[in-house]
Amino acid sequence: MEDNCEVRIDGNTKVFINRTLEGLKKLMLENNINIFIVLPVIMKLSQFDSLNAYAAEITGKEGVISFGGSL
Repeated sequence: MEDNCEVRIDGNTKVFINRTLEGLKKLMLENNINIFIVLPVIMKLSQFDSLNAYAAEITGKEGVISFGGSL
């Protein structure tokens, strides 16, 4: 897996962040983004509980809203 992923801010501007909550918060701060929506994608049933627990943990923290994932 790559260390960074591409995110498009306004449909045109490309920025690269690492795949962490800290990387997301940095992106938000640098680009004056107040709210960021996260939608976990659960690829295996074994990920269901841990990904949804993490989504619940990070939602509401510093402008991050995370929905629970489903199969």
